[in-house]
Amino acid sequence: MNQNILIKISFYFKKYDDFKNLSLCNKSTTQIKNNYSIYFFLLKKYFTYFKKHKILKYLQQGPFKKFANKYPILKWKTEYLGFSGYIDSIFNNQLNDSIMIGIDHYKRPFITIGYMKNNKIGCITYFQRYENCSFNWVWGGDTFYGYGNNHLNSNDLPNILYLLEEMENNEQVIYNNSTYRLIKKEGGTQVPPSPLLNS
Repeated sequence: MNQNILIKISFYFKKYDDFKNLSLCNKSTTQIKNNYSIYFFLLKKYFTYFKKHKILKYLQQGPFKKFANKYPILKWKTEYLGFSGYIDSIFNNQLNDSIMIGIDHYKRPFITIGYMKNNKIGCITYFQRYENCSFNWVWGGDTFYGYGNNHLNSNDLPNILYLLEEMENNEQVIYNNSTYRLIKKEGGTQVPPSPLLNS
């Protein structure tokens, strides 16, 4: 966060009690409202910053640390959690961006990807399986890359990271006889339209 923002936040935290006394100091109603507006704007920015910091702290301990600081936060909802404790109920229509990060109420970090594979829409969430166990990651949702059980296979991981990086920078990626692309979100990740969709 910008140093000036932090200084202003500290200043307004210290001055908050004075806001209540502004009317006693012959300050105008407009000035009081302006000061309140500035305070709540900075407060919101302050907590947004620390929320992201908390998510990054956990995410950067796992296999997707390279991508941790790139994406917006998906606010956690209990409906994302399945009966088995897996984060397997996040769908494309719940994403504001093609790739989003977050943390659940068990403090497990996750990264969710909305994608198209061979012209079929999918959504997958990679997440830390257990709290305080940063090396054990699994996935829920649709199959993105690899097969077998829902554990994030160490042999598949380099391919997944490669695909993510390529999909960010290319209209589509052909890899192991499959075509991949990110699903474009309005106002989110800018991905050019695929010629496959127009054929």
